[in-house]
Amino acid sequence: MTFDKILSHPSILAFVEENKFKAPTGIQSLVIPDFIKGRSVNVIAKTGSGKTLCFALPICELLKEAEETRGV
Repeated sequence: MTFDKILSHPSILAFVEENKFKAPTGIQSLVIPDFIKGRSVNVIAKTGSGKTLCFALPICELLKEAEETRGV
């Protein structure tokens, strides 16, 4: 799996590439699609598994999409 399969906004994908994130971790692959669809998620995983990006990336993507929708 790659980030472009679970994220779509060009600026978020550029951020991922610039920071050399190669592929989503297992937990990211599971959580990000549900988060973007507006589903409730509860994540329990080891330190270093990528939990922070499970929430940060989709939040940023949804905010960018909202900005564009409103013309900001």
